[in-house]
Amino acid sequence: GEASHFCSTMDGGFAILGTTRQLDGNGVIQHYPFIIKLDEDKQIAWQYTFPNAGIAGKIIQTSNGALLVTTVTTNASGDYSDEFSLSKIDAQGNPVWNKSYSAAQGYDKVHPTGMIETLNGDIGLLAQLNTSNGDASLTLIRADSEGEVIWSKIYAQIASYTLSDDLGVSNLGGFVIVGAKGEDTNWQLIDTKVLVTDQQGEILHDSQFGIPNVNDFVSNFTPTLDGYLLCGNSSPSGGYRTAYLSKIDNEGNLIWRKEYRTMAGEVTQGISLHQEANGSVFLVGDSHELEAGKRIFIVKTNALGILYSSALTGHLHQDPQADCLPDPTEPGIAGWLVQAVGNQSFATLTDSLGHFTLPLDTGSYTVTVAPPSPYWEVCNSPYQVAVTEFYDTLSLDFPAQIIADCPYLTVDISAPFLRRCFDNNYYVHYCNDGTLTAEDATVEVTLDPYFTYVSSTLPLASQNGNVLTFDLGDVAVNDCGSFQITALLSCDSTILGQTHCTSAHISPDSLCLPPDPLWDGSSIETEVSCNGDSIQFVITNVGSGNMASPLDYIIIEDEIVLLSQDFQLAPGESTTVTVPSNGSTLHLEAQQSPGHPSGFASTGATIEGCGGWMSLGLFTQWSFDDDPDPFTDVDCQANVSSFDPNDKQGFPAGLGEEHLIEPGQDLEYLIRFQNTGTDTAFKVVVVDVLPSELDLATVRPGASSHPYTYGVTPEGWLSFTFSDIMLPDSNVNEPASHGFVRFRASQRAGLGHGDFIENTALIYFDFNAPVQTNTYRHRIGQLNPWTLVGTEPPVFQQKTKVKVVPNPLTDSALLQVEGIEPGPLQLVLTDVSGKVLRQQTTQGTGFEFQRGELASGVYFFQITRNGERLGAGKLMVR
Repeated sequence: GEASHFCSTMDGGFAILGTTRQLDGNGVIQHYPFIIKLDEDKQIAWQYTFPNAGIAGKIIQTSNGALLVTTVTTNASGDYSDEFSLSKIDAQGNPVWNKSYSAAQGYDKVHPTGMIETLNGDIGLLAQLNTSNGDASLTLIRADSEGEVIWSKIYAQIASYTLSDDLGVSNLGGFVIVGAKGEDTNWQLIDTKVLVTDQQGEILHDSQFGIPNVNDFVSNFTPTLDGYLLCGNSSPSGGYRTAYLSKIDNEGNLIWRKEYRTMAGEVTQGISLHQEANGSVFLVGDSHELEAGKRIFIVKTNALGILYSSALTGHLHQDPQADCLPDPTEPGIAGWLVQAVGNQSFATLTDSLGHFTLPLDTGSYTVTVAPPSPYWEVCNSPYQVAVTEFYDTLSLDFPAQIIADCPYLTVDISAPFLRRCFDNNYYVHYCNDGTLTAEDATVEVTLDPYFTYVSSTLPLASQNGNVLTFDLGDVAVNDCGSFQITALLSCDSTILGQTHCTSAHISPDSLCLPPDPLWDGSSIETEVSCNGDSIQFVITNVGSGNMASPLDYIIIEDEIVLLSQDFQLAPGESTTVTVPSNGSTLHLEAQQSPGHPSGFASTGATIEGCGGWMSLGLFTQWSFDDDPDPFTDVDCQANVSSFDPNDKQGFPAGLGEEHLIEPGQDLEYLIRFQNTGTDTAFKVVVVDVLPSELDLATVRPGASSHPYTYGVTPEGWLSFTFSDIMLPDSNVNEPASHGFVRFRASQRAGLGHGDFIENTALIYFDFNAPVQTNTYRHRIGQLNPWTLVGTEPPVFQQKTKVKVVPNPLTDSALLQVEGIEPGPLQLVLTDVSGKVLRQQTTQGTGFEFQRGELASGVYFFQITRNGERLGAGKLMVR
């Protein structure tokens, strides 16, 4: 027998498809397809030979574990006939059903060349059609999970294509056909051809690319986050064949191309490729001298097809002697981030013994090690490295010293979604990233008032209303843990879309480093309450020092600046701001003094639904963690009736349609996944393609629905691996088919107004192609008056308020400053990036503002008198 195709299977084994030859009773050789199933130990589990003569085609495993096989019926002369078959074989090797597909009218032969299962369980089949006089076309068939034809298409205009071994599912939900087109009947000057269709088989993109005087043959391809990877071999005129790897975008346009040869004078060709969840690409092929036998080769590249020849190795270890010297006897430190930054950047985490290896290209790099807390100091970090030769290996040593003996506890709490009238699960994740064991640690969880505690996987130590306390015992250095809380969300007292906030606080919660000498000792906290016809915001200085100078606060109603003012408080002193309640969403943001230990410039409080439910869905556009220390966390989510699985959300959501956030605002991401297939998912890998605008060294993995292993790819992508997750499919157990993971990251320094932060994730279920989430986009803008571009921190005059009527405006608006005498006023209008668009002056107490040529959108204004700012806010134009 001869093998023709194989596929990996969910149990860790393989299914091999081939064709055997047998003599019939008349002495004629007949061909019969067969399957050999290998288990995870690569031993034969079972074999199956098809009863009807034919030639093996393709084999794939479906999401429910069954095998789909195409076979070609042969005619009396042993050539392809006018029909082919699709067979379903169960996981034990038993035939389930067989379907036959005839060639379209006018064609004598049909040859299946590709097969794929779609996300909803349908089957895509690609075949080549031929006539007796040599004409050729393609047919694409979409069948349901039982093999019944849903639709079929014939592409007669692509008769001169030779096709790849695979048909793919496009990122747009349709299909991708990759092959080659010859410029003449002798198949000279062959180019790569890519067709992308919609879900009904209609062609969306038809592209062709190649290298002059080089013949390209495609053998395999696979979808990626932003396009497809192709492999094959190229044959220049008069030269040897060379294996290649190419990247194309979603429309079939070439992005890059790399070639690989084992040694001079050898023929090499790429046969198959596989991309791992971390972005690495394996290219498998064969190579041989023209007069010698073939050898198999495997090439591993990064996500850009680059094969690095050099490496940086090293060891991170504790340095109790504080001598900054290498010592292999000192204990290694696991899980710390190592980065090499140059023209290209590489990253990894240290292993369980503190060792690391980074692939490098030639060039100069700055190598740094990032501790998980401020209680450590790393010798030799940063370190300058120059790689000047290929196949060079460099080694570095990083001793880490303790600068404070103190636990550093972090906590994260989250839920995948919230549903009214149902039990909901919160997941609490905690770690000790400090240098000392946290003794008798506890977590205090305060449930949203509309929840009723039901149960938890960690026993309750005490309960006071909705305040739940859990004893953790001693939490050692580098130890992490998690537990689950189940709570019922009320039916009668809530409405659909209402936001619910639940918080977690872990103790001991002391910080052991001396404060910034510039800090005045003040610490601002905010709270808000609904009092019937009014809303009260309370700003309190809970610190130990007087505020050295006035600070600012701002109140925004929905997306409109309501008022802004300054305040100055002694320790323990508060100020109360009362505004009418009308059912809108209101947010107060108050400054912190410079040098505050949290590192954050402000803190805030948000309320919705006071006086009615006039606006929903705006609560989470603001940061809701009013205490940004690592030992506290707040989860705020709107309850939902249904949602799309396999998605990504960003917190804060950001203001308005552009998701505006402040420079320096930390971001949290919630990645949700659901098994919507037809069988249990044994392993799930979530890969977050972290954008360059976020600082990899600040990433803090958080709560999740299931245990995971956190990793970082050389390209700086985050990976969360859920091994043995045993996630049931939604048809069997819908509530248990969901999962999620959450993490936090900080912006890189230097980002400014107008910059975008875009984040996308990939979700791998077992061996299936990845599911791509939506891309969540934030834009850095101007939200608070203390971050206005090109101005000093504002000092608001007491008892002034700017009223804008109407806002949003269509043609014009009146900007009226209340609480001032008539006199000269200056108005400056900017866009979200701080660019000045308009300046006006007037005499009096306000401006008649005309829209003019302004496009629809969000703008910012400030009004001054003789250089003193009287007010600022947002202007919305429809």
